Amino acid sequence: LICTIFIVILMIRNFNAFLLSFLILHSISFNALSMKVLITGAGGRTGSIIFKKLLQQENFEPIGLVRSTKSENSLRKKIGESGAEAKIVVQNVSDAKGLKDCMEGVDAVMLCTSAVPKINPLSLVAVFSNPIRKIFSLPPLRPTFTFEQGGTPEEVDYYGAINQISCAKECKVKRFIFLSSMGGTQKDNFLNTIGRNDDGSGGDILLWKRKAEEFLIKSGLNYTIVHPGGLLDQAGGKRQILIGVNDKLIEGTENRSIPREDVAEICIQCLTTKESSFRSLDFASKEGDGEITTDIAALIRNFKGTCDYSVKNEPIPLKK
Repeated sequence: LICTIFIVILMIRNFNAFLLSFLILHSISFNALSMKVLITGAGGRTGSIIFKKLLQQENFEPIGLVRSTKSENSLRKKIGESGAEAKIVVQNVSDAKGLKDCMEGVDAVMLCTSAVPKINPLSLVAVFSNPIRKIFSLPPLRPTFTFEQGGTPEEVDYYGAINQISCAKECKVKRFIFLSSMGGTQKDNFLNTIGRNDDGSGGDILLWKRKAEEFLIKSGLNYTIVHPGGLLDQAGGKRQILIGVNDKLIEGTENRSIPREDVAEICIQCLTTKESSFRSLDFASKEGDGEITTDIAALIRNFKGTCDYSVKNEPIPLKK
């Protein structure tokens, strides 16, 4: 009987040791796992900053998605020494099948795609006449812009975004960060006039983005929508970051802009800040007398509220 009890005690001790070892190893392996993040539009000016920042962090495994080999080569040059080893895929977001292949096994998607307007060279000639027009009290002329075929806001910012959201849902992606823009409540915002045709179609970039945001909200994905103000090509981490909702931050004449580097950091912080989930937030910055923001996650946690989508401004679709 004594021998039997001794053997049982020994077995229990060995089992406890085994269980403790298992839990420790499991904890270590879990913490060592990195989050695989697909950044679409990684060749863009903000997307490339996000991609580079994620490459520099051990707990992320970024994959950059670009639309052409030319964009891929350009991105590798932007990110410097790590460019050769970086994982970059060439894929058009309008191709749902190819996009789904890129999202298989991905933990998070960060949407950074956007329609890019091209300036009309002839319109610059008219702009040069503005000094003369001023003498005669005539309003100044602005340069005009167009979008490439297949690259309008409707095609890129709406249908392209819907493809990304739908594929992410099919692939059971855990987090979806949508980098959009402030101004979606303002139908008359100047950005909506860029590329607009005589029939009213072809423009409305902010309205198409907002329409895609609504699709994301209804998708059931764990999302965060980031609305930055005017984007600045300046160093980040040197300003006070302002947070708000419903375009209130751009109603005034000051504090309407934010450096791209700060926007990139906001998007990255949203990946792991649970209080950012299922929220749509506006961001701008204050330079000078404001206190420099060093903890963006805390800023998000302490702010209550999300954007209201009851205001409807329908964009005008292209004629088929």
